[in-house]
Amino acid sequence: MTISLSDYADKYPFARLERNNGIIEVALHTKGQSMLWGEAVHRQLSDLFVDIGRDPENLALVLTGTGNEFCARFDPDSWRGYKTQTPDGFYKIHSEGRKLLTAFLDLEIPTVSAINGPATLHGELPLMADVVIATKTVVFQDRHYIDGKVPGDGAHIVWPALLGPNLGRSFLLTGSVLEVARARDLGLVFEVVEQERLLVRAREIAIGLSAAPGLTARYSRLLLTQELRKAFAAELSHGLILEGAAMCSTPGRPVALALTRAADNGGVA
Repeated sequence: MTISLSDYADKYPFARLERNNGIIEVALHTKGQSMLWGEAVHRQLSDLFVDIGRDPENLALVLTGTGNEFCARFDPDSWRGYKTQTPDGFYKIHSEGRKLLTAFLDLEIPTVSAINGPATLHGELPLMADVVIATKTVVFQDRHYIDGKVPGDGAHIVWPALLGPNLGRSFLLTGSVLEVARARDLGLVFEVVEQERLLVRAREIAIGLSAAPGLTARYSRLLLTQELRKAFAAELSHGLILEGAAMCSTPGRPVALALTRAADNGGVA
């Protein structure tokens, strides 16, 4: 079933949507400021990607953030009342987590990430776009392990795929901060641009990608994301189950601070 932009433009309180020349632009936010990773985002972001994919007027996607951060902080108040450290409570995380990243991969239109600032919470999401550009203020980090959690909600798939198995494991286990210049050197980021050029450049790239004839863009997207989608089908649920089992066995608590200091003083960055 197809839908139109008017059906979902105001549906998601954490996303500002705008479309020009077939380019659907999604700016993630929390009350107009940089997005806090909250319960509604976790629950509904996959639905947003599904809606974008059901709209035939969308020819390419630009995903960006708002303010000085892409996503770097939690919204703890939004999670109050959710007993995620019980087997029944973690079902919510498992169910929504399986859909979150796969819905993004299932989009059949070219995708461009315009990362506007630090992406230290679910930084793997914008890095899954076909073309990734970022400002000089961007850093990446995954804090699952150093915060006492198993990095099993897709981080265990995406980061080793991007960094390689050894460096990917080290990145996840040490909580290293990855500077954008190093990320570009490692092939995670296509271009680093000035802040004022970020969206301009993202739109230029998206327009170029959307200009492919016929079904070339859609079939290229499917082809080039196939290996990652296969990895998600094989390992995403497994990782989420292990993350939940660890959370239910003992409350999350930070790993020794020495690990964080070691990452800050060397690590991947």
